Amino acid sequence: MRETDTVARMGGDEFTVMLTDIRSKEAITAKVEHIQRIMSEPLGAEFGELTMPSCSIGVACYPMDGEDANTLLSHADSHMYRIERDRSIVV
Repeated sequence: MRETDTVARMGGDEFTVMLTDIRSKEAITAKVEHIQRIMSEPLGAEFGELTMPSCSIGVACYPMDGEDANTLLSHADSHMYRIERDRSIVV
């Protein structure tokens, strides 16, 4: 993460990342892909080369998705659960 970004553990295995100075959808996509790449890397020998089975990310943008933290978090949660639901559909 950049020095201007904030990462907070919300509880359990859920984290919130607040990014600043993101100016385009392409920049959001690049940051999400970067986070997913990092999360898929093994944690290292001290953890027995443990890897995460998956990482779901929901995105909300200020001010389009809300103007306060609770609304933005709610939209990001809805987005994440919609992605998880769609991923679980077997065709």
